[in-house]
Amino acid sequence: MELLDGTPESHARVRSGGVSVRRLVCSGLAKACILTAFMQGAMAATTVIQANQVAPDAEQGVGQTRVVIDGNRMRYNQVKTDRVSIWVRMQGHAPARSERHVGSQMEIGSFVHEFGEPAEARIYRIDLPYQPPRGGSFDAVLYCNGKLNALSGDARTAFLRDGGTYALRNAYDGELKSSWLVADKPGPGFRDPPSLQTWENRVEVIAQIRCAPLDPGAGLTRTNPSSPASQAPRRTTPSMPGATAASRLKSATLSIAPYDIQMVHGHQCPTKLRLRGFMETNRAMRGQVVFVGPQFLSAPKSFNFEGAETMNHIASYTLAWGAGASGSLSAGGGVSPRQDLAFKFNVVNRNGKLVESIEESVRVTCE
Repeated sequence: MELLDGTPESHARVRSGGVSVRRLVCSGLAKACILTAFMQGAMAATTVIQANQVAPDAEQGVGQTRVVIDGNRMRYNQVKTDRVSIWVRMQGHAPARSERHVGSQMEIGSFVHEFGEPAEARIYRIDLPYQPPRGGSFDAVLYCNGKLNALSGDARTAFLRDGGTYALRNAYDGELKSSWLVADKPGPGFRDPPSLQTWENRVEVIAQIRCAPLDPGAGLTRTNPSSPASQAPRRTTPSMPGATAASRLKSATLSIAPYDIQMVHGHQCPTKLRLRGFMETNRAMRGQVVFVGPQFLSAPKSFNFEGAETMNHIASYTLAWGAGASGSLSAGGGVSPRQDLAFKFNVVNRNGKLVESIEESVRVTCE
């Protein structure tokens, strides 16, 4: 850093790579001086302490900062998250004439996380007890209810079934501080003892606000109550006693609903099936989910849960109607053309081993 002007007991301006700061230079060991960085654009590489939030990256073990809101079947009423996890990349360097590092930390509200001496960039995971975003001014329950109340009809039904996820800027404000004992600058005459000086910076934390599904079955109906679809989903792969991955999975369900009704050779027939898999974990778990059906394998969806969480996975299956198909339109005898199909919702762990397989059958009938 280049000191442009100032003497002891005076204010001085310091510049460093696009960063404009104001420093109070003090004399005397008992005096604490504060150096506050007012960031203009990107953080400079030469600031004493700096940090930025790290984007989720499963390979580096970096997750999503998330606040989950839950409720009853029609309304949100509680924050489900009890601890918030934040990943930051922190780095820095010793200031000029420093004699000893006293301490570095990040403060978020009343929470304080201590760091070692700032050096090369390093990723830290910081877990803090839940506190309302934006210093308590953001009501997450009210926010999710507002999103739900703004919808009607099919859009509201879909929100009740699937929930919604939103990015909240400035959810948390991390205040960085790095304190050092700094020697008096050289010059003729008496030299003051080292002074305690503190450099400050800030890091913005973006959080994902997850309005959880309130009614996973909203808008989903069976094709025929007397058909195989009316049977409860059955587990085709028994749970593995003592298996870690199986104990992490709390539940999994599969539901099937026909849609996209079209006229096919004089009959009104569903042409697609919506496959919806739902899973809930007891604790941290990582893996993939996939649908399997007649000559059908959906694209796998990866998940990396940090704790007890839920997830929906939806895929579409295209039905074939016509000669040679399993649901031939030439059923005859006054019987409407129909198809009996079976699908599986498979959950595998991070090693590719099957943890759970939920199978359900459906009878799809033309009119």
